[in-house]
Amino acid sequence: MALTRARQGMITVGDDLTLRAGSKHWAAYLDWLSSQGAVFGDCSGLVRDDKYRKRKRKKEREREREQKREANKGRHMDNGCDYTSCQL
Repeated sequence: MALTRARQGMITVGDDLTLRAGSKHWAAYLDWLSSQGAVFGDCSGLVRDDKYRKRKRKKEREREREQKREANKGRHMDNGCDYTSCQL
């Protein structure tokens, strides 16, 4: 990952999945950047390493599952279950 120290802007270079996995703050920041249309250049098409692509897809699926779990947490508590044994 790299950051610039520009006076009027900032450029961040790095793997978004790695940054998201490392910190909820990076995840929120990257979500905001995406919503502003400020995320450019997906280089995954240039990578010929199938293992890299598989890891990236796995991380994406894990992130989606975690987001789903977090979204369902409130539903679990509302229904009175203990969340650990429930498959809601």
